[in-house]
Amino acid sequence: MKRAFIITIALIFASLVAINQRLDMKVNELQTQVLERHDTSLDGLNTAVWNHLTIPTLEDVVNPAMECVVEIHLEDWGLIGTGFHIGDGIIVTAGHITEIPEKEGIELTHVVFEDGTSYDIQCIYTHPDYDCGFILLDSIDKPFLKFDLDGLVRGETVLVLGHPLGDRYTFSVTHGIVSHLVRPEEGYYGDIELFQIDAPTHGGNSGSPVLDAEGEIVGILVGGPYSQCGSALDGISVCVPIDAILTAMEAADLNQEEYE
Repeated sequence: MKRAFIITIALIFASLVAINQRLDMKVNELQTQVLERHDTSLDGLNTAVWNHLTIPTLEDVVNPAMECVVEIHLEDWGLIGTGFHIGDGIIVTAGHITEIPEKEGIELTHVVFEDGTSYDIQCIYTHPDYDCGFILLDSIDKPFLKFDLDGLVRGETVLVLGHPLGDRYTFSVTHGIVSHLVRPEEGYYGDIELFQIDAPTHGGNSGSPVLDAEGEIVGILVGGPYSQCGSALDGISVCVPIDAILTAMEAADLNQEEYE
């Protein structure tokens, strides 16, 4: 009797041990699944945060942006300035470029993208007060630039894309910083407050897009001051700001909200 009782107790104990082992295995399995899911979630979160915080390189910005830049050609002359596509076949440039036909009686004929595609100019608009103009093409399927509406900061890095010295150095990029936010200018550049940058620019850069470090438009390069002997001053260029461009678009009956 006593022996049977001991055997029964032993069997019960063995069963409890086996059950406990199975429970431990199940708990370990569940813990492993939770940890794997947690690690996966953290990996995804870390990747998302890193992607958000990663600053694009100049190469990442410049090459796609340059696909939106055009040469502007003048009848019997050739390349006369720079422009950039903002969508729907609208090319933005400097007003002193688009006013050439009216002032000189020579027609602007066509624009050329870096890939060599050429488009005839259909219509031209020049704002009467700002050095800002628009060239309209037939509807085209080309990349376009967007506006940065966050506002400029002095010291901010900017890029200038265009054709310094005309057809000798087409589709070039230079960079600098915003030197000053407000430079009142009258006369040649219109009655408008321009901003100043220190990027080196030259004839042929008129109408170039001025971009922020993310490749969005912050202005149009329109020129710079000259010394008393008539030479351009290095490191000082002036640009038409975003608000003036949008005002000019409104005056030209172009819906600027589509391009913001």
